[in-house]
Amino acid sequence: MKRVFCLPILFVFALSLFFAPAPLSAKERITSFDVEAEIGQDASLTVKERITVIAEGSEIKRGIIRSIPTDFTDTEGVRRRAPLELLSAKLDGNTTLVEVTRSGSDLNFRLGDPDVFLDHGEHVFEIVYRTRGQLGFFAAHDELYWNATGNEWTFEIEKVSFRARLPGKAFGEGFTNIEFYTGRTGEKGTAARVLPDGTVESTRTYFPGHGLTVVFSWPRGVIMPPEHPAPRAGGVIAAVLPFIQPVTTVLLLALMLVFWWLWGRDPEPRPIIPLYELPKDVEAGFARYVRNMRTDDGAFTAMILGMAVKGALSIEQTDMGDFASSLIGAEPSAAGKALKLLAKIAGPTFKLRLDRGKLGNAYLTATERRLAQDLFGSTRNEIILSTADRLVIFNAFSSLAKVFKARGKPFLATNLGKWLTGVALFEISAIGSFILMVISDHFTVEPFIALFAGPFFLLPLSVPVAPGRGAFITRLIFKILFPGVFVLISLVIGFFSIIENMGIALWTLPFPFISVAVLLIFKNLLRVRTEQGARLNESIEGLRMYITAAEKHRLEMISPPEETPETFERLLPYAFALDAAETWANRFQSVLAAAGYNPSWYSGSLDTFTSGAGVAAFSSALSGAVSSGTRSSGSGGGGSSGGGGGGGGGSGW
Repeated sequence: MKRVFCLPILFVFALSLFFAPAPLSAKERITSFDVEAEIGQDASLTVKERITVIAEGSEIKRGIIRSIPTDFTDTEGVRRRAPLELLSAKLDGNTTLVEVTRSGSDLNFRLGDPDVFLDHGEHVFEIVYRTRGQLGFFAAHDELYWNATGNEWTFEIEKVSFRARLPGKAFGEGFTNIEFYTGRTGEKGTAARVLPDGTVESTRTYFPGHGLTVVFSWPRGVIMPPEHPAPRAGGVIAAVLPFIQPVTTVLLLALMLVFWWLWGRDPEPRPIIPLYELPKDVEAGFARYVRNMRTDDGAFTAMILGMAVKGALSIEQTDMGDFASSLIGAEPSAAGKALKLLAKIAGPTFKLRLDRGKLGNAYLTATERRLAQDLFGSTRNEIILSTADRLVIFNAFSSLAKVFKARGKPFLATNLGKWLTGVALFEISAIGSFILMVISDHFTVEPFIALFAGPFFLLPLSVPVAPGRGAFITRLIFKILFPGVFVLISLVIGFFSIIENMGIALWTLPFPFISVAVLLIFKNLLRVRTEQGARLNESIEGLRMYITAAEKHRLEMISPPEETPETFERLLPYAFALDAAETWANRFQSVLAAAGYNPSWYSGSLDTFTSGAGVAAFSSALSGAVSSGTRSSGSGGGGSSGGGGGGGGGSGW
């Protein structure tokens, strides 16, 4: 019984041991950060920092890293680099190894021996360095505005003290005013005090990211200003960097204008005269391609109309409202009325029927025969112009676009090589400015924006997205998301560069975007017709002149064809391709009515070809139905903590 009674007690004891917290090790921290600054008669500043830390082998294994910014922006907005020379480095009173490296605007001092691990406990690091260009000279006073600790330490700082002295004076003597700021960068905290001897000391622990900044002022004339300011950060290269992108934009615009002037204009136009037909191998769809210099749904629809007029296929139009009426009867219910309304909104549907028996006698061109094969294959005789046959229609559309592109080479010139020359100039400039920035060791945002403007801004906007499955999402990502995010990031980076006083040349930021705009504009402007293409386009415009001519001008034409239903039908595909179907139909309205015109290749509403409005509605509906298959769906007190010279921070290693 006693053993049974003891089991619950032993179980609870075991759980308590399992969940008991592990013993806490001492936290790594800076227990004291004491700074002495001596202002030289030559306007130099000699600083001694004595940093006492508690090392526990977590971050502080071999020593510490002290990072000190040397770059600053002067009153004229010029980014300068203050010279800084390390005079000595000690660990626990003994000289220690120190590795000096630069990271952008910071000098990093890695204190400690890489082959020796520190004992756990307290250690004292001491560095002495001399810097110039850190004093401020003003009309009423001179001052030292100095970030004593830096705001980027990864440890807590329990106690801070700072004192300064002028030449020939004791520490704290000769200063007319002493101010301080504490907290995070930009804050104006008051967690410090000025002692009677002029020493500024903290009044509480500073957490990581917090620090102490001091301002010591003295009368003018005590220290003579240096003859020359601190050198520019990055030297001559840094001075040239802001001008690279503006110069590139000007050169790029000049180059593109030269290319456009020499190769980007259509040949000299000739007078356009009315024509009554085009060469027999120029279908209505190809005429639209040459005129607009692209393949679109209108060109595809014009090809279908042309094949229908030649008798190779027929077009059957079905009104969904009539279909709904046949289902619900003469006295529809509320649900039936709703069905009729939805059907009316949905609009008509079209079915293409291939008459294989007439293919041999239809006098189809090679392109029309290829299109018939792509649409119907070897077995099908019907195609519905809707999402039901979207894949077939889209593949046929893509095939037609390739055929037109191959046929159009003698007629159209893209001048792609010349445009890519401009792209190369832009990219070489961007890469060159980035390399120069790295060489100068003066990091700024302008070269980054120029470098990434090519792949993340120019490329997505310049590469066309083919219609079809997934096109909407692809356009959303490449035409909106990528460029939009890039512009947003550029604006944010520019904003924070200004806030952090990185000396960014704000006026240069728009130039990479202007260069991209120039390239995008001239990509279209350099696409022109050749001499042969210009002559064919003049013939196309001549045919359009005849199709759209008013009565008075038709009477002035030489031997125009007789206006018969056959003439109307023969040129209807061209009128549609040239955006003049309604005008053409209005012109023949009385002729068609008198002849009782009822095309053999069309089955649908009897009123379609009795007026221009009917033909226009038919053309628009047919083109819309084609689009459903060629496209995819798509759902004094002016300072603050962190300001002034000095600063930075540090960590262990």
